[in-house]
Amino acid sequence: NNNNNNNDNRQTYNLKEILDQWRTNGEKKIVLQCPNEEKLLELKQSATINNLPNYLVTDAGHTQIAKGSKTVLAIGPYPSVNIDQVTGELKLY
Repeated sequence: NNNNNNNDNRQTYNLKEILDQWRTNGEKKIVLQCPNEEKLLELKQSATINNLPNYLVTDAGHTQIAKGSKTVLAIGPYPSVNIDQVTGELKLY
């Protein structure tokens, strides 16, 4: 399994199985508020350190958002308990 973090004994999961379960069970998404881009980057770093699948969206600049702005961080799919360790302090949007 490629999800091992040698720094501790955390439970690791098979990402293909998680993705299959997520698709089968309705593809749940939760939107949270992040106060600023700096915090968004901190959350990405924390997700990466914790071996959570994540993707940072950079805006293309076709609307009022400036090109290159980091606007969204997707984390998961992964067990909620693991994602909550990174995002638990954020409020629902």
